[in-house]
Amino acid sequence: MAAQGEIDKETAVHRQGYERFISMFRMGAVICFILAFIVILLISK
Repeated sequence: MAAQGEIDKETAVHRQGYERFISMFRMGAVICFILAFIVILLISK
């Protein structure tokens, strides 16, 4: 069985990876929204 210290280290590593994924997902969503807005503006002209 893993020691509590090892579990805490693994949890910290997984949390950092998850936070990095969420921040990339948010940035991607914002970029997609901006691009969609630009495309809609171009089509409407």
